[in-house]
Amino acid sequence: MILKSFEDFRIGDYLLLLSTILTIYVAQYYYKYFTRVNPLPGPFPFPFIGNLIQFYWWFKGDFKVFYRRLDEIFKKRRQEIENTSLNKPLPNDMLTSVITANTPRDVNYTKTVGGEALDRPMTYSEIGGIIFDGFLGGSDTTANAISFIIYYIARNPDVKKKMIEEINRIFQGDKIRPITENDFQKLKYCEVIVKEVSRIFPRCIEKSDEITGYQWPAGTMFRINADVIHKNEDCCEDPDKFNPDRWMVEGLESNKHSLLMFVGGLRICPGRKLAMIELICLMALHII
Repeated sequence: MILKSFEDFRIGDYLLLLSTILTIYVAQYYYKYFTRVNPLPGPFPFPFIGNLIQFYWWFKGDFKVFYRRLDEIFKKRRQEIENTSLNKPLPNDMLTSVITANTPRDVNYTKTVGGEALDRPMTYSEIGGIIFDGFLGGSDTTANAISFIIYYIARNPDVKKKMIEEINRIFQGDKIRPITENDFQKLKYCEVIVKEVSRIFPRCIEKSDEITGYQWPAGTMFRINADVIHKNEDCCEDPDKFNPDRWMVEGLESNKHSLLMFVGGLRICPGRKLAMIELICLMALHII
C-alpha cells in the first residue's frame, strides 16, 4: 500500500512485520533441527515438543496482532472507496481491486457466473487471506526470479542486446509515461526471457490408490522433478544452454507441460499473471 503522507507511517507496523518474518525463519530452523519423529509409541515428536507448543502459542498471538492491524487498514480503505464519487477513478492497487471485487466499482463486475450470484463483496477475512497470500507466496518468489533474470542477462550479452532493442522499439526512450496493457502485450522477448530463466533453474493423496501398477497408501506425498522435465531433450534442443529464442519457435507453446513455471491443474499458481506482469515490467522499467 502506498503511503499518502508521513502521518500514515507507523514504525510499529513495520517492526511487527519484521518480527513475524523472523519468527517464521526461526520456527522453520527450530523444527528442522530440534524435533524428530518419535520412533517410540506416543503422539508427539521427542524431545522438545513442549517448547515447540509454547513457541507456537506465542507465534499465534503475534499473528492476531498482525491481522488486527490489517483489519484497520482494510476498513480505512473501504471507507475511502465509499466516500469517493463514482465518476472519480480509484487508486490502481491490489487492495483496492480486492475490496471492490463483486461490487459496481469493479471494472470487471458481473452479477452472475454460471448461474451463481456474485453480488456479495468479500469479507475482511477473505480480503486478509488474499493479501497475506500475496505477502507470503508472491514476494520472495518474485524477488528471487528477478535476481536470476538479472544474472542471466548479464551473462548473455546477446540476449541483453535483443531485450534492449525490443524495449527501445516500444518506448522510444520515453522514461516518463507509464507502461500500458498494450505495451505489455508487445514485450514478447522479455516474456520469453522470464520463461527461459524459470526453465533452466507435492501433492498428497487422501486415500490409497493404484498408479502405473503401484499401490500408494493414503498420505503419500508426490513431488515433481521439474529440472528433469525442463531439460528433457525431447522438449527442447540443447537444454543446458540459456537460449530465450527457443520460446519464439512456432508450435513450442503447444507443449504446455514442458514448462512447470507455475505448475498446473487445480493447484496452479493463482498469481501467475500478476507475477509475469511484475517481472516483465521491472525489466522494462530498468532499461527505459
